[in-house]
Amino acid sequence: MSGRGRSIHLVANPRAGRGRGPGLGVALTWLLRDCGLSTKATCPTDESGMRTALVSAVEARPASIVVAGGDGTLRLAAQAITAARSETILAPLRCGTGNGLSDALGLPRDLEAYAELLTRDAIPTLSLHTAQTERGLLLHTLGAGLDAAMVERVSVAPRRALGRAGWVLPVLRELLSNRRYQIGLTVDGEPRGAFEQLLAPRFANHGGVLHLPEPIGRAPRQLDLVAFRPRSRLRWLLTALRGATGRLQVGRDLEHFRGREAALELVDDPAPVHLDGEPFGQTPIEVGLRATTLRLLAPAPSHRANRCSPSGNRAAFAR
Repeated sequence: MSGRGRSIHLVANPRAGRGRGPGLGVALTWLLRDCGLSTKATCPTDESGMRTALVSAVEARPASIVVAGGDGTLRLAAQAITAARSETILAPLRCGTGNGLSDALGLPRDLEAYAELLTRDAIPTLSLHTAQTERGLLLHTLGAGLDAAMVERVSVAPRRALGRAGWVLPVLRELLSNRRYQIGLTVDGEPRGAFEQLLAPRFANHGGVLHLPEPIGRAPRQLDLVAFRPRSRLRWLLTALRGATGRLQVGRDLEHFRGREAALELVDDPAPVHLDGEPFGQTPIEVGLRATTLRLLAPAPSHRANRCSPSGNRAAFAR
């Protein structure tokens, strides 16, 4: 079976992926229509139009909303879905600069492999208890301190023509600046100490670069807090290298706490904060789990490919 007749709504950010969003959306739309799915695509021209389009898409109650955009656009979609308490599946389509959520979910880069997930009898999903700050929804990660300072530098750097390669120089400049941060952490009402960097990741893959050790990011119904003590800039570089190669260890490189509510507090001066890879003010900030859940498209090895192919040859899509 191929999920024929299923309704899919696609919303594309025209600025995402250096303008590739609408083109990817059109290509995916044709792939899905060839498999018998009912698809509708919209391409708003500004953030206000994006919000309106996403609310309209949720009200139409499709099986899934595919969002061709970066993490900021995806957060708008998640907010629209959770505000309506909808069971609609949020399906990120890679085309933004960061693609942090797509990386965390392990979504395929190949468009046909991606389309295959949406045509299965049972779309593979992950149900995630939503996390909320007083300033907005936390979709896949929150960072404070050094991590957020790097995000601030990247956000103002002329990197669009370079993609991820354009992140390197701003990140190195922040490391060499030797600015220091102190952030107090309280989890479920219990003080845990002061740290130079704090993360609240919903997944083990942080920003598509940092691979966090077990059990971090593997409990969608709990809130993970990852804390780093102050260290020299050379040690930060070594820590980043271990993270990029999946060799971080709890206890040696970081501390791990788990709960339902957390407060990132002032110790001396305010520290920068980012939400899903976008600058989001300064400490103090609180974050906590909510009762609402969000269903996300997420490949599962146990699901077998169906036999519908857009090319019409009835062969399964490549995974």
